[in-house]
Amino acid sequence: MKTKDKTTSKVAPRCQVQQRLVRMKQKEATEFKEHLDNLNDGVIAIILTVMVLEVPLPNQAGVSYRNFMGSIFIFLVSFFVVANFWYDLNRMLLVLNRVTKKMIIIDFVFLAALSVIPMLTKWMMLEPTGLAVFDYGIAYFIANLMKLIISASAWEEFFNEVEGSPKMFRCGWAGAWSWF
Repeated sequence: MKTKDKTTSKVAPRCQVQQRLVRMKQKEATEFKEHLDNLNDGVIAIILTVMVLEVPLPNQAGVSYRNFMGSIFIFLVSFFVVANFWYDLNRMLLVLNRVTKKMIIIDFVFLAALSVIPMLTKWMMLEPTGLAVFDYGIAYFIANLMKLIISASAWEEFFNEVEGSPKMFRCGWAGAWSWF
């Protein structure tokens, strides 16, 4: 009888520890989502601020009013491009209760691509050449590609959270990112 009590007493704490670890992991995943949302908001707010600060004023080093208005137009286009990325990203992440490491890493690549846009916007303001527009397009393409991958990962995670849902994203191209 004493032996049975010892094994029972050893099993009970082990189950409690496992349950506690599961709760901690769920809490950590939820907190990571909140941190990721805050990071995205902060980085995108900084990107938008830097872009407006890069607009050359008409009184600076030979900048004409015509060039100033062209720069304002380029700024507004870039502003709405970045704002649209923020909107789409927030809508995608709203469906989730938690994020995975894979999604965080992809989001970092997305933010890196988005962070290049102010520099490329300035380049187009100062020297609107085909190469500047092409490079802007590459950054835009990479950001869109990362947004697409984040979206696929978000839906994969969403369906994994729903009991009895088909594992439809496991076999797709989003499953190729499972090594994260």
